Amino acid sequence: MKNAHGLVAAKDRIEAVQNAFFKEVFEVEKNGVTLSMNGRYELIGVLSENALEPQQVVNFHKAIYDVVKTKEMAGYCKVRNEIRAKYRVDIAKSIPEVAEAVRYMDSRQAATVL
Repeated sequence: MKNAHGLVAAKDRIEAVQNAFFKEVFEVEKNGVTLSMNGRYELIGVLSENALEPQQVVNFHKAIYDVVKTKEMAGYCKVRNEIRAKYRVDIAKSIPEVAEAVRYMDSRQAATVL
């Protein structure tokens, strides 16, 4: 029965994390260029002192996308760790978003080790 309680708690926490994340706006500033992206991965602003080449915008977009994606995946992993500590159940096998987050974070960690 403990597993069922953990799964219900996890789904509630994940929904709360998603709702908060979707409302958030993320900004990254580098070399005088500021990009804004919302939690739905929509680019909502580009501010620059100078004119930007299209490829520069693409490169900056990739950079902010990686930052936002990592933050989202870290949120799912945090929920997984909380549920695992409290209910002793690993929700990564039951919730696809969490499974994706674990794979994503593991691949990022492996890439930094190499």
